[in-house]
Amino acid sequence: MTGMARWAPQKQDVLDALATEITTVYPDRAIIAILADDPAESAAFGRDLADAIDAAGRAATVASTFDGASADAVTIVTGPVARDETNLTRSHVQVWLDHGRDEDRALRRSIGIVLDVSDPEHPRRRFADSC
Repeated sequence: MTGMARWAPQKQDVLDALATEITTVYPDRAIIAILADDPAESAAFGRDLADAIDAAGRAATVASTFDGASADAVTIVTGPVARDETNLTRSHVQVWLDHGRDEDRALRRSIGIVLDVSDPEHPRRRFADSC
């Protein structure tokens, strides 16, 4: 058997699963940091995740600062401010949009959720533990 296609999740399925996970684990306020090398990629993914969280029945907003996080909503922080180490400690969940580059390995190990987005329409969750 050769040439068998490998299954890959659709982007919306991954977003919906993340939205379910976030809203289940954090039923009240949550701050989510979206980290990426490209601020535009971070912002676009943040907007898509906010839409999925809204569709799951929770209010979600996208911001470029950690200030003003709502007490009863999900705030998704994107762009360079999300990568600031001080701000990372203020977030409840960190999502790294990974393109599989070797130089990202150390960062991948310290982030809660790593998504391989080398195929943007079929992102895959990676577990960066060592076991």
